[in-house]
Amino acid sequence: MTPWEILDPQFNLFFQSFWADNADAVSFAYSGTGALKTDYTRTGKRTKVGALNDLNNSIVRYYKNNYTDGARQDSYDLFLGIFKPHQDAVNTPFIDKRPPYIQLLPYLMGTSLLVFLAILWYPRGSVLNWKNLLVISGCILFNIKSLLYIHTEGYQFVNWPKLYQLDYLKKSDVFDAEGKFVGIKYEEQDNFKTIGKKKN
Repeated sequence: MTPWEILDPQFNLFFQSFWADNADAVSFAYSGTGALKTDYTRTGKRTKVGALNDLNNSIVRYYKNNYTDGARQDSYDLFLGIFKPHQDAVNTPFIDKRPPYIQLLPYLMGTSLLVFLAILWYPRGSVLNWKNLLVISGCILFNIKSLLYIHTEGYQFVNWPKLYQLDYLKKSDVFDAEGKFVGIKYEEQDNFKTIGKKKN
């Protein structure tokens, strides 16, 4: 037991709740979710509900940090003066210059998933009809192949900040077979080492 739990249990409970609420507020600003392990901060114990809440927050954080956080970081960079529009901006940095296939892939996967679900819920005839099975198999194979591609080319699908160049990231031009510019590709800087990356 802490001294405050002995001297003034009511104040201790209020202070722990206040501290956990403060942690949630700060966490929302940088991660988009409440803080982790606030059940322990509030009560001094880990609970199953708290663990499930942490799991939910971790999943939401993963999604937001990878796919929606670029704009949040841009707002911080602008507000804190890291990016200075009068010095740093010549052309708008917000145009998506990735190759068209990279831009379209998430939408194609979503469409494939909708077709898959539509055939399962509203099949023409039996779900086991060869035409339905062919379309279902095609949707599954397309999404598996797309997920493998996203896994190997993950940097292309992250919502990166646009206003300020990150130290560990570089943009490379992508050209088609005829030498025509089709977009940019995000890559690690040569001097940046990820975990498990082999030294040349």
